[in-house]
Amino acid sequence: MKKYIDYDYEEAFNKNVEDLQEEGIRASLERGREYVLKEIRSGSQLEIEIYPEFTRKDLPESFVRKKNPEAVRAMHDKNRRKHLERLINMNFSDGDYWCTFTYDKDHLPGSFEEAQKEMKRFLRRGNYRRKKKGLPSAKYICVTEHDPDAKIRWHHHMVMDSMMDRDTVESCWKAGGRNQIRRMVRDEEGFAGMANYITKIKKKKPDYKKSWTSSRGLKQPAVKKTHHKKPTRSGSYRPIRRYVRDAMQNHDRIREIAEAWYPEMTFTRSEIRINPHNSGVYIYARMRRTE
Repeated sequence: MKKYIDYDYEEAFNKNVEDLQEEGIRASLERGREYVLKEIRSGSQLEIEIYPEFTRKDLPESFVRKKNPEAVRAMHDKNRRKHLERLINMNFSDGDYWCTFTYDKDHLPGSFEEAQKEMKRFLRRGNYRRKKKGLPSAKYICVTEHDPDAKIRWHHHMVMDSMMDRDTVESCWKAGGRNQIRRMVRDEEGFAGMANYITKIKKKKPDYKKSWTSSRGLKQPAVKKTHHKKPTRSGSYRPIRRYVRDAMQNHDRIREIAEAWYPEMTFTRSEIRINPHNSGVYIYARMRRTE
């Protein structure tokens, strides 16, 4: 069995397919290249990614990631945002809470560690009250934000389950400030907009990677890879590369293919990108299940 290696396929395929001439598209569909279908399921959301796989021997030189600190940080930030969005979709639902907690001048923390201590005190108060009501400890994801260069004061964004009433939740925050607790509402992208908003810091600090915390036991997105797929629930298995060829010849086929594969899901959007060195095609599609 071939051993395929991981690489940053999203970064490798960064050219819009519409920018290529016909000969470039044909070169990108080189026969014999192995393609994989990756399914990421998180709650009612399904993302599918199709991209070529390579052994270490066959990996194109242009795909080898250069150890540029900024490029590495950008890649980690991108992956972090995606994972956060998927965790929110996997563990929270419409009606759960989207909270923003801020500080008045008398309680303003002087460091990230002080801000985290205040958040832990808030959670302890909340969990104490939940226990008295016979409720389990809070399920949450919290992002701590601060950027003095952009004049952004310390504050926290939190996604939390709604098992305890909003007034009680808000009363557990003792550091003052203008706080807000709203009910979460999905759109056709699930909670993507919220996830992008609460991780929106433009200038990353060295400790920013530590600013996302969560409760224990959150459910993780389900990821599955396959190199063959039936065109519908019936029929014979076909290599994924054959579906890629169909999609490249007619981009509307992406929707048709995805809806045939997953009839219980509603198609949302898709995109196709090419590697400028003719090393294959990347296809992304997003679907959702109406609950």
